[in-house]
Amino acid sequence: MIRIYFIVMKLSKTLNYLLHPENATVLLISMVWASQLIVYLQAVFLRIPILDSIADFIVPFLYVVVLFLSLPNLLKNFKVIDFVFYFSCLGIYLLNFIFYPRNIEVLNFYWVRFLILSLPLYFIGIAIDIKKMFNIFFIISILCVFWQCFVSLIYKQATIGSMVENEIAEQMHTSYNILPHVLFVIWGTLRKFNIWGLIASVLGAFLIFSYGTRGPMLCMLLFIIAYLILFKQYKHRFLSWFLIIGVTAVLIYYLEVIVLFMQELTVNIGMSSRIFDIIVNQGLIQYTSGRDEIVSILINAIRESGFLGYGIGGSWQFVNTYPHNLVIDLWISFGLFFGSLLFIVIIFIQLRGLKACKTLEDKGFLMLLFFCGFFKLFMSYTYIDEPMLYMLLGFAVGLKRRKYQTKRLSNLQN
Repeated sequence: MIRIYFIVMKLSKTLNYLLHPENATVLLISMVWASQLIVYLQAVFLRIPILDSIADFIVPFLYVVVLFLSLPNLLKNFKVIDFVFYFSCLGIYLLNFIFYPRNIEVLNFYWVRFLILSLPLYFIGIAIDIKKMFNIFFIISILCVFWQCFVSLIYKQATIGSMVENEIAEQMHTSYNILPHVLFVIWGTLRKFNIWGLIASVLGAFLIFSYGTRGPMLCMLLFIIAYLILFKQYKHRFLSWFLIIGVTAVLIYYLEVIVLFMQELTVNIGMSSRIFDIIVNQGLIQYTSGRDEIVSILINAIRESGFLGYGIGGSWQFVNTYPHNLVIDLWISFGLFFGSLLFIVIIFIQLRGLKACKTLEDKGFLMLLFFCGFFKLFMSYTYIDEPMLYMLLGFAVGLKRRKYQTKRLSNLQN
């Protein structure tokens, strides 16, 4: 009885903690960052006989409950313009059903991904204070990397064996999904050494290289280089730069040996050696995988388009896929003038966010979101299916507002 009493009291304290709006907000943001892990809960619920019939609704219900509990605190971060932005995007998307009936199939496919899974992350981005959330995000990202290693290197190898090229193509999105977590653990480890972070960084980098797509690999390498050059603080700057340049030179010198070793290793463990095959046979830069042809077709279509373009999802009329390039995606959707204007606005918001950064944590997370949500769109995915793009825009807006609020409070105190 005493043991049951203590369990009940502990559960009661936990519930009271979560009922507080500020704590619920932290939980909601953490759940969004951990969405890759939470999705697997559905698989667990499906295996429980009493829950299998409602398994598809449990995870969304959890998000809705936590969102409801966090609303009193969340709403303090938002302004009317934020809701105008969301409902304007909603209205434009719905109008596309009327004015661009040829895109209806694509619009029906993406409406949930855009309006429910991607666009709302703008609000989450505004609410993120990365200095407060850093440790939580770091732990979540380590868990995500470890879990993905288990799924890819152990579970799937035991159940389906080595991946064939069709299966690799189907799972290439996994590489992009794990990318933010890999970058976060790398960032956290470079910022302050942590053995678990180092292990997760090595495993995550290996996964990125072995999934068979260049985009995440390029994002990861450029993120590391940018962080080391722009944000990393060194106690012995000259010695640190000497070591970095020396290690880079050695890697370049032995690149062929490293590539051949990785090619053999990935084949032996049943992962994709596609990246290493490309480097050996064609060279990583020269290989285009058909993207040049897609761009050429869409550029010609843009030249012949009207003032407003072909609507959201218009690229499917010509190449049956997204353009793999954000600028062309916007031009196809909204025409040259409005597409260019939207692109300039996106750049402007990011620059304002960068200018408003007060800490290295702000700069580091903004850069991480830049590579995962913006730079990525010049290689794969589309703006209507990229949650990190909207988290990036929201985070940049939130940085600017917090800087303004801090300055305002300082003026009032003086």
